[in-house]
Amino acid sequence: MAAPKHLGMAIGVLLVAFAPAKRAWSQVDLVSRETFTGLLDLRLSATTGERSFVDGDFGKLRFDGGGSTVKIRPSLADAAIAWRPRLSWAWSATVHAEMQDGVKPDLIQAYFTYKPTPKSATRFQARMGLLYPEISLEHEGALWKTSYTITPSAINSWVGEEVKPLAVEATVRRPIGDHEFSATAAVFDYNDTSGTLLTFRGWALHDLKAPTRHEWALPPLDNFIKGPQSRESYPVRHIDDRIGYYGRLEWAPPIGATFNLFYYNNLGDKTSKDWDKQWSWATEFWNGGVNWALNDKVRILGQVMSGRTLMGFKGPKTIWIDMDFASAYVLATRKIGETDQLTGRLEFFRTRDNSPQSGGYAFANRIAADRKEDGWAMTAAYKRTLTPNAALFFEALHVSSERKARVLTLTPQGQAQTMFQTSLRLSF
Repeated sequence: MAAPKHLGMAIGVLLVAFAPAKRAWSQVDLVSRETFTGLLDLRLSATTGERSFVDGDFGKLRFDGGGSTVKIRPSLADAAIAWRPRLSWAWSATVHAEMQDGVKPDLIQAYFTYKPTPKSATRFQARMGLLYPEISLEHEGALWKTSYTITPSAINSWVGEEVKPLAVEATVRRPIGDHEFSATAAVFDYNDTSGTLLTFRGWALHDLKAPTRHEWALPPLDNFIKGPQSRESYPVRHIDDRIGYYGRLEWAPPIGATFNLFYYNNLGDKTSKDWDKQWSWATEFWNGGVNWALNDKVRILGQVMSGRTLMGFKGPKTIWIDMDFASAYVLATRKIGETDQLTGRLEFFRTRDNSPQSGGYAFANRIAADRKEDGWAMTAAYKRTLTPNAALFFEALHVSSERKARVLTLTPQGQAQTMFQTSLRLSF
């Protein structure tokens, strides 16, 4: 699909077309106390197992393990701030920046929101800019922070690290009887490398968010692919001249539950690359979710994701990279009294490599180039709300996975990691 090189031009046109009338400027609030939200996350972790993917390895967790011993690490995990100015009654903006331990400080999100006063039962909302699509059921707020556990599921960890486009998005909501329905449609750019980290590292569980200007380190690559592909991946990058799209449907019946279905396709051409050896990936996926409040204390969440990502030219047998991926989790959380909450989550994840030996080239190492992966994880978390601006989390997480490409780091294909974390979140 041919498109302007910069989707930002289209966003600018929309902002001019829907600019607020002069009389609406009485609603402007640019720098009052209410326009700022911030958070400090003080963390203490104890981890076993392999080195983290943050340092360019195959580790599934945010922090390095100590092999068979426990590695203890105190840190300022996150320092985040969001500026949310109101530009008129209908227009607002969100600018979200974050300093994350292990990642360079960077802009996370920056978008406009248009939400006019409804004149009927139908409600309309639009967002325009650099943003996370509405996929995760575990994140909330302007700072896109997890609310039940410290670490999100593998699905939403990947969304956080590789699914952050520059988008123009519109949502329509309408009740029909006791049911409520919504539909979202969007076009986007600057998410051309989505699928890179998922392919070469596999799934992971962490609470890091994709940097906008900076990069993720990739683990060691096999002898064929390390020629054309850089050892770094930039999650926000425009490479080909194609516009992707996504859509979302939601249904909320009168039973305390919401069900949603999401589809994403970046329509990458698979063969374009830039000066940094960043490639245009063709990545698409479906995600289904349910958020069910069984009563005022117990809630069940679940998501299932299935997709495919491709990159490169056709080799003797297949394209360089053709990988299917899938993951699912179920999470149960229960409030205990007024201040406490207990949460458990079980999940599975997998990838299937349809192009072994990097497209079928005979000189490629079959084992090193095999990106097949199977794994599962279990998480337990306890949250205590200390004050309206302070919360204390305790979390235990165990993840086990098998991946043949670990031969590149001279480690066993099967690896298990366990991490205990405590997090003190201070907000304002």
